[in-house]
Amino acid sequence: MDSYSKIHNFLNRVQAKWNRVHYTQVTYYVLTLIAGCALATGLFFYFQSPLLSYGWTSLILFLLGWWFYFTRSFSRIDRDQAALLTEAKYPELKNSLINAAQLERHLTDQKETPFSLSLI
Repeated sequence: MDSYSKIHNFLNRVQAKWNRVHYTQVTYYVLTLIAGCALATGLFFYFQSPLLSYGWTSLILFLLGWWFYFTRSFSRIDRDQAALLTEAKYPELKNSLINAAQLERHLTDQKETPFSLSLI
């Protein structure tokens, strides 16, 4: 197995682990917000009509879902971000992982590169 495939597999594992952790966090966050909204709406609209209380709850949950969908705080990471995350944790790598991940595209691409491949 050559070094490019090792780097590629390693960054794929980092991405997968990061995404699993984020999906778990999003699930807990959404469940907490749903429970909190249900409790707050139940207390606030205790003496109101049911149609109004369910309408406000549905609107709040819809807006929260829309906000989660369009924010980047719970988004997946790409290979470059996984390399930067790994290098932030292990500073002794000194940008070698991000360089290898970014230069791999130029090495595998058959187009003319803007630099000399012997420098890599």
